[in-house]
Amino acid sequence: MGIPNYLRIKKGSDYSMVFRQRNQSAGTYVVLSCLQKEKEEFPRFGFITSKKLGNAVVRNKIRRRLRMIAQVYLKMRGYDIVAIARRSSVKASFTQLYQDWERQLDCLGLTYKNDG
Repeated sequence: MGIPNYLRIKKGSDYSMVFRQRNQSAGTYVVLSCLQKEKEEFPRFGFITSKKLGNAVVRNKIRRRLRMIAQVYLKMRGYDIVAIARRSSVKASFTQLYQDWERQLDCLGLTYKNDG
């Protein structure tokens, strides 16, 4: 099961709104930017993997890993979150990416307990 289309950020204008908020935290492997919305709204996720990371195979691998991590946070309502992969994410394991994601959420004040 992936992230449903209605929970993805696709438009450039939506990405711009998240970046305009300037609420971001940079880690070793990923930079997270978030925009707070209405509490009842579903979360939406966007992923940025630039060509600096490598060829399409490498970028898609990182994007898949980030989507897997984002699935854990589907119940966290009221936020748009954009994850930007850094060059170091190419050599990072899934566990390292996941721990870095959690650290950045904590820095943003978005702690989330997974109930299942």
